[in-house]
Amino acid sequence: MTAATALQRVTASVRSPLRYKVRHAQRLTRHWLHFRTRVRPDHVRFPGVVDLHFDPDDQRARWLRKHRGITQSSVTGAWIATTRLLAPDLALDIGANYGEVSLIVRYRGSRRLMLFEPNPAVLTHLGRSVATHADATNVMIMPLAVGDAPGRASLIVDDSYSGTSTLRHTPAEGAQPVEVEVTTIDDALAPEDLSSRRILFKIDVEGFEGHALMGMQATLSQCEDFVGIIEFDRAYLDEVAPGNAARTAEHLLRLGACRYLDDEHGIWPFATFDELPSHSDIVVSSDPDLLERLSIPGWVRSR
Repeated sequence: MTAATALQRVTASVRSPLRYKVRHAQRLTRHWLHFRTRVRPDHVRFPGVVDLHFDPDDQRARWLRKHRGITQSSVTGAWIATTRLLAPDLALDIGANYGEVSLIVRYRGSRRLMLFEPNPAVLTHLGRSVATHADATNVMIMPLAVGDAPGRASLIVDDSYSGTSTLRHTPAEGAQPVEVEVTTIDDALAPEDLSSRRILFKIDVEGFEGHALMGMQATLSQCEDFVGIIEFDRAYLDEVAPGNAARTAEHLLRLGACRYLDDEHGIWPFATFDELPSHSDIVVSSDPDLLERLSIPGWVRSR
């Protein structure tokens, strides 16, 4: 090997990663320029779709603003991809918070979105967001908690971080729980004929995901097709009731084909509870082929 050839190889090995870094810096710069005019202290604009409003003093809202409206890229990406693959007639965001997962999508024609959120601290902001949505007439806010039986319960509102408000915990000293109404999805949809409906749903209710699933068994058995995206946290689920995490995983596996999402936007199959990470989001579908085609859009991954 001549000295010139060796130099060329060394140069090539150095230039390749440098080219990648330069291109990555260029992408980040273009991304910043593209979104810099869309982020405001109390909302993020998704042009042509929605102005996503939030409380500027909420730590979750600060995180939302920092990431330009998307804090759960795998979950949001799965929601966006599924709206294209499934073309749902009805979408249910159970534990909507500020609506950052479901409100950034269009719901044209006869498609509908129902936002279930019991936390009074975020409902005003959620209402402002819905009012700006391009398909506002197809979006309904349900100020209710969701469980396995109708009734009332105490919601522990976290004033500093709205995303961890929960029915799960015993109130800390000085905390003031808020009494909220609880419904089931079966009760909420009871008047409807679901036989030809394609349903997309998301459940993120801080440990009560299994309860919400139990309260929608009739809905899922009656509809034509469904896809669900469910937060799965072993510690939170088992804090509600011992063995709850395993029962929830087994219930999901009985419902249909399952995958779990990881932080690197991978979508992985699993067949038993023991194969699941301690925290992940599970996608379940009545259509196994749909899960085979599911992937996280690149523009969401880059947020």
